[in-house]
Amino acid sequence: MSYRFKVLFAFFLFLISGFSELSSAQSYRDLGNLSLNDTFEKLLDYSKQNDFEGIEKSIQLLTPLKQSLESKYSKKNERALQSAIDQKEGEKALLAIQQLIYLDMKDQLLTGIDSVSHSKERAITKFKYAYLDYLLLSPYLQSKSFNGEQKIRNLFRKFAMSVNKTDQLMALNQEIEKEMLNTFPTLQ
Repeated sequence: MSYRFKVLFAFFLFLISGFSELSSAQSYRDLGNLSLNDTFEKLLDYSKQNDFEGIEKSIQLLTPLKQSLESKYSKKNERALQSAIDQKEGEKALLAIQQLIYLDMKDQLLTGIDSVSHSKERAITKFKYAYLDYLLLSPYLQSKSFNGEQKIRNLFRKFAMSVNKTDQLMALNQEIEKEMLNTFPTLQ
């Protein structure tokens, strides 16, 4: 092979890898200057206050995320949240928002697990975002079962310590999901 061909080939591979990084960047999570976690927190507050206008405005920011999560996991959440907003039912809106946060947590964990072999830093970032989602749900989990919430918290600790043991991550993820749904079955 000629030197020029090798350089062009290397450049081509570089471009492809860059595009794959861009495509896996999950642009549906980008809220501009706003943080996803802060938006979720505001949604929880709005639902507690029965501020349906605030819920509706905030949910519009999350449309790409909601669509992505619903296509991957469940369309049930979309209908439940819109129904709660239309009928002005705060408790149902709160549950639908909790379900959305749970789906995001689940997606962050799975995305992180998938990216461990390519980039541990990216995986760790995803795991941190999943844990931030979990912290938003933690008070509700504690109100259902303090022991269940503590088990989940400990599973997250094990998860964080197992980043270099990729074979254990999926099993821990399944344990987290199982324990969350045992503690708070309406998240499903």
